[in-house]
Amino acid sequence: MTKHNKFEYIITQNDDTWNAKIMRRVTARKMIISKHKKGFESESLANTWAKNTLDNFIENLQSSNQQKTQKRQDRNTLLAKQQAEKALAAIKYHEKQQASMDSMKRN
Repeated sequence: MTKHNKFEYIITQNDDTWNAKIMRRVTARKMIISKHKKGFESESLANTWAKNTLDNFIENLQSSNQQKTQKRQDRNTLLAKQQAEKALAAIKYHEKQQASMDSMKRN
């Protein structure tokens, strides 16, 4: 099994201009264009733009993923705290109910 990168760039020539595309692998067989730019005067300019754009694209994606991870962790922590408080409240309720039943039996 070969390993493929999720993102890559492709440089193509169209007559006397160069085009750059940032591609994202969706499935093993399907790729989509995430960004593209046309009309570069040389291949090196297209290459430079593609490399810089791909680096920025990946950096922004990683930053977004870290923010989502932090929000998910905060949400899970809050949910665990709420569940613990709910369980504690249920225990206190049952204790109070049991004490009430015990006092009724004594009378």
